[in-house]
Amino acid sequence: MRLRPARIEDALIIFEWVMDYETRRNATNSKSFSFDSHCQWLKEKLADANTHIYIAEFNDHKFGQLRLKINDLEIFVSIVVNPEYRRKGYGRRILDAGLQSVAANELELASGNWKMVAIIMADNSRSIRLFKKQGFVQSEETSVYKGRVFLRFERDLIL
Repeated sequence: MRLRPARIEDALIIFEWVMDYETRRNATNSKSFSFDSHCQWLKEKLADANTHIYIAEFNDHKFGQLRLKINDLEIFVSIVVNPEYRRKGYGRRILDAGLQSVAANELELASGNWKMVAIIMADNSRSIRLFKKQGFVQSEETSVYKGRVFLRFERDLIL
């Protein structure tokens, strides 16, 4: 499996993944949206130097998406697994590949004490377990968005 930068041509497959019921249920914003608004969002993110979106793939199989958002000395990580490959270890593989990419400084980050951050809905036990296994620790910080509780998980990264 490899991570490759997402392209606008990936808009439809990403849209299908993020519109999946389970993905919407666990997303920060659980509302549905149109394909046109998704395409506009994707164009903006692909042009944003602080956002890096990758497609995890091998041969003709696309396993999911990894998004890294840089903000000050924090890198927010988000994973969407293709529904066909859920509960088969691909979330871990995608996260591992992303962590290796960041550790190898493929994002060309400035030296410093960075944090990888994941914001996870409090009842999303699978994601919580995944990030904990990869060394993320729950911080004291929580947030509530539209009545839903989200937890913050962090992992130190020194470049």
